[in-house]
Amino acid sequence: MRRAIVMLHGLQVRRFVKQGLLWGLLGLIGSASSVWAQTGTITGIVVDAETQGPLPGVNVVLVGRPIGAATDAEGRYTLAGLAPGTYALRASFVGYQDQVQEGIVVRAGEVVTVNFALRPTAVGLEEVVVIGYGTRRWRDVTGSVASVSTEGLNLMPVTGPDQALAGRVAGLQVLQGSGIPGGGPQIQVRGVGAIGAGNQPLFVVDGFPLPSSTNEIRNPLNDINPEDIEAITVLKDASAAAIYGSRAANGVVIITTKSGRGQRPTVTINSSLGVQHIPAERRPDIMNAREFAQWMKEKYEDHVRIDLGREPTLEDIPEPYRYPESIQGVDWFDAVTRPALMSDLNVSVSGGSQRVTAYFSAGVLRQEGVLKNTDFTRYSLRANLRFHPSEAINLGLNVSPVFTQRNLPVQGGGGIWDETFERNAGALSMGQILVTCPIARIDDVQVGCPGTFSWPNPVKALESLKFGTESARLVGSSFIEVMPFSSLRLRSQLNTEVFGSETQFYRPSTIGQINSPPPLSPQGRYQTSSYVNWLNENTANWSLSAGHHAIEVLLGSSFQKHTQRNGSFTGQEYPGDEVQTLNAAARITGATSIEAWGMISYFGRINYELQGKYFLTASLRRDGSSRFGPRNRWGTFPAFALGWRISEESFMHNLPWIDDLKLRFSWGETGNNNIGNYDYISRITSQNYVLSGGLASGRIVSSLGNDLLGWEKTRETNLGLDITLFNNRIILNAEVYQSYTTALLLDVEIPPSSGFTTIKENRGKVRNRGLEVALQTINLRRNNLIWSSNFNVSINRNVVLELGPTGAPIFSGRSGEANPTHITMIGKPVGMFFGYVFEGLYRDWDDVNNSPHFPGAIPGNVKYRDVNGDGTITPVADFTVIGNPYPDVVFGITNTLTYKNFDVQLVLTGQLGGEKLMAFKESLNNIDGVFNIEREMLQQWRSPEDPGNGRVPTTAGTALGRVLFRDVNSLWVKDASHLAIKNITVRYGLPVRWFQSWMPIDRAAVYVSAQNVYYFTSYPGNPEQTNYNDTGNALRYGNPNLTPGLDYAPYPLPRTITLGVELSF
Repeated sequence: MRRAIVMLHGLQVRRFVKQGLLWGLLGLIGSASSVWAQTGTITGIVVDAETQGPLPGVNVVLVGRPIGAATDAEGRYTLAGLAPGTYALRASFVGYQDQVQEGIVVRAGEVVTVNFALRPTAVGLEEVVVIGYGTRRWRDVTGSVASVSTEGLNLMPVTGPDQALAGRVAGLQVLQGSGIPGGGPQIQVRGVGAIGAGNQPLFVVDGFPLPSSTNEIRNPLNDINPEDIEAITVLKDASAAAIYGSRAANGVVIITTKSGRGQRPTVTINSSLGVQHIPAERRPDIMNAREFAQWMKEKYEDHVRIDLGREPTLEDIPEPYRYPESIQGVDWFDAVTRPALMSDLNVSVSGGSQRVTAYFSAGVLRQEGVLKNTDFTRYSLRANLRFHPSEAINLGLNVSPVFTQRNLPVQGGGGIWDETFERNAGALSMGQILVTCPIARIDDVQVGCPGTFSWPNPVKALESLKFGTESARLVGSSFIEVMPFSSLRLRSQLNTEVFGSETQFYRPSTIGQINSPPPLSPQGRYQTSSYVNWLNENTANWSLSAGHHAIEVLLGSSFQKHTQRNGSFTGQEYPGDEVQTLNAAARITGATSIEAWGMISYFGRINYELQGKYFLTASLRRDGSSRFGPRNRWGTFPAFALGWRISEESFMHNLPWIDDLKLRFSWGETGNNNIGNYDYISRITSQNYVLSGGLASGRIVSSLGNDLLGWEKTRETNLGLDITLFNNRIILNAEVYQSYTTALLLDVEIPPSSGFTTIKENRGKVRNRGLEVALQTINLRRNNLIWSSNFNVSINRNVVLELGPTGAPIFSGRSGEANPTHITMIGKPVGMFFGYVFEGLYRDWDDVNNSPHFPGAIPGNVKYRDVNGDGTITPVADFTVIGNPYPDVVFGITNTLTYKNFDVQLVLTGQLGGEKLMAFKESLNNIDGVFNIEREMLQQWRSPEDPGNGRVPTTAGTALGRVLFRDVNSLWVKDASHLAIKNITVRYGLPVRWFQSWMPIDRAAVYVSAQNVYYFTSYPGNPEQTNYNDTGNALRYGNPNLTPGLDYAPYPLPRTITLGVELSF
């Protein structure tokens, strides 16, 4: 019953909205009602110029004024309450060219009819796109900028807008590697440039750069309701992004939220309910109870036969494994997973008058996890207000409070060891669940079999562990814009973000640990984090048009400060489980910290246009960051871009099939300061020492500082071609680029005689080269049928050119045997897979004696390549590059089909090439007999006459043979090429006449949407899985930039199917 409330609420909320939010908005604009009797009205119909069919949802606005309306299902619009005067009216709609009608005279008490007939286009050349600190017409853009259509974004079953970007933009790769409720995808723009600093793009929301980045657990973009988004723009090259300077080296994603228009209040309700489940192809291929018993029986038999030299008897086999065919057990993966519900309810009210406009919204999202006792809930509100007291003054206020709750007692990607109890404050890991012995009962408290490790019952652990996080976030933005005269606009904006979260963990005495059954002493933890981030930006924008010349000048300054407070406390020695807060613990340890960073920036930009066909953009930004040494805090970031509209030249006029042809060239420099706040300062910690025969407290220098530490910089060159063909039915954008990231922020090794191991310095150089092609087409347009497509493909090649003072390679990651998993070396891409090269199994003693081998090798053991040629197989010394995590080609395809009242959207994404390192095999290929393992291990080598599948070695012999098999090797590397059906959405617009008898409805629709539908791939599992959890254990994961492509048994990614309804009135 509780789950049905969400859908019922979608019906009940109509009365609440009409009597509450609607009346509040009417009160806000009611002051205008007294003058409407002395005003005029503009009304009309908007149709498709080719089919003459009505166009619903078209924006019709007064040019230069915040007054407008959207057409209804019949294509009609009305602008009422207009003061007498002469107006210009613009009609705009996605997929159509804008149309402007001027000289519309409005008189008091009269109704003027103005109709529009819009011509279709793959993308409107007159469309205005948001760029850094301003907007430009699409046709005039000189940098590499992509505008993402938000049409249908609110219908997709995603928790944040970043997940909906997959496959939409060439050069932008979105990988949804985990299904953690409320988690985020990994996003990269044009490959990997940074090594020691952050590698994610900068997200700017309503002019406010977000201070925190996304990872698989915490995603700040989930605090933005997709329903509230008006536009998304991606700045890809340095010339477009350089205006953001210091943080734009990895690209910029600009998100603009909705604002009200001067029209009658419009209420929109969007409610959906869906189910998530794990498809069969994403389930782990591990042994069931009978298979595990059979494998263990054969393991004991081979030990006796090969190691002891005799035939085994029944007494040699532990009793539970003697008769595998009679074994009953538990599928632990099935026991801890479930079909999970996902519900979303959003209500918005938009409207206003000539002087005041407003947009209000409220939303509730609840996402159950497909693992039991995991979930994410978001409550969001938004109020965007605009005030226009006069033609020369604009005021704005945006306020967005968000409250979230999450329970996450299990995470993925952490291996199985006790470090997960430290890293995740006691959460279980997916790896631990998978290796639990299947020969058990569902109600066992501690699960273990003869010879295996014992673990807490996964089901009981999920039910009993308390691991919840609550967070509150308030983002406020206010601005004043003054126009002393028509060509000069002065703007001052103040942004503030206040964030606070607390995490509470408790492991009761009834839950054990590895090989430690309960009762155990309970453990509790309390963590808190809060920050205040404020930003003040002031800009002056001057524009002038004279004859064939047009110039626009931007000057600005920016001041930002971020202060963060953290605390973490652990409680132990609880007397019992009755009181689970820290005050019940006999011993409490912990610490608090305060960190801060600041930035001061000055910037400017000039846009020049000659005859509408020659364009020049030049920008310069200078940033000062507190994260760098006092002598090197300031960085200067220049950029310029040139554009030539070839189609405007006289020699092109005889080619009518070319509507627009533009050549672009740009160069720019951006920076990266995404490092620790105090990395340039030497650290001091406590250290006891002996004084007069006793211990005395003291202080030591624990790390070396570097007051010359400065900016990591990326210089990029971009050449682009934009062409529009056949009456705007085909749009082609092609780009080639080359970037160099220099002065890398690296931890450089120093001589041990210094007393330290590394120091952070600016050293190293990485190059990225690439090609991007985006094609937008209207494939078919007949009567009521429209079919359009968007195809994009990108190729990026990454190579390391310089490293450190000696050029020595960087080893990163750590396997279960404490060996590196990745290597970064000159001449190769960043973070290549590093391990043994598998060459089969030793067939017999002749093969062992005549081949390089490890000490104690016997027939049936794993056979690796002797890389260093010394005749002995040795860890690390015989490691080499075994795989490349970067795809050869990344692509996306979006098809949209409209037939009468039906809309269908199909989003495909994929890649060719690129590999994953299946690091989960360190436990699921552990043939010591201590874990449950992959089903393939049933095909092990048993004798020269029974060699199995040739990939699984014998379980007999010395432990070293089994250890080598579970260390990093080329068998772990798997091609991750795939084609994904990312989203399918079908919407049906209900005839509004069905509702007219009981309520005036402007628009009504029902829809079905499916996310992460299917992956066509040979990869066993989710081919998008990657390691980017920057909260991970430093030894285990290392720098995520240096350990790409790791698959450590993530939280499963579900398929989601939702059913929803939209109402607008």
